Amino acid sequence: MSSRKVGAVVERGRVILGRVTKPQGLKGEVRVALLGGSADVFRQCAEVRAVREGTPERLLTLESIRVQGRVLVAKFAGVQDRAAAECLVGHDLEIAEDDVPDLPDGEYYTFQLEGLEVVTVAGERLGILEEVLDLPAHDVYVVRQEDREVLLPATEEVVKEIDLGRRRMVVRLLEGLME
Repeated sequence: MSSRKVGAVVERGRVILGRVTKPQGLKGEVRVALLGGSADVFRQCAEVRAVREGTPERLLTLESIRVQGRVLVAKFAGVQDRAAAECLVGHDLEIAEDDVPDLPDGEYYTFQLEGLEVVTVAGERLGILEEVLDLPAHDVYVVRQEDREVLLPATEEVVKEIDLGRRRMVVRLLEGLME
């Protein structure tokens, strides 16, 4: 099992890819703080919506992007100088959830997994998958049980089925996981 982080789903059925933090240079480029490592998804987008509380939404056409260290530098059509880039600071950059590129079988975006009901192969309800931790060996799923957390390794040995349509994950508990 593997998941890819792609930002956070917002209530309107959109996924936030990142936030414009500041202008980059004098030619209208902006620095974007990515949410959850979404540079690959960003590269596949032709357009994004710039959204910020109290301002009208803007549809932006992506001209170019490059990764500079841990930051994405983006250039949008119509944003020709530093002053225009300054106007984008603080805007979240979003795409429709339906526009997120498909993944190969057995791979899921984090936002697709969060909120799934988690049950054992025996049918025992464990709780709701609340968070996906991106750790070096493999992801770890944080499942909230009313008053406690259960940490499940995101491995084929543990995760037996993911059914996005039914919003459910079936797992096989290894000895010691519930202690």
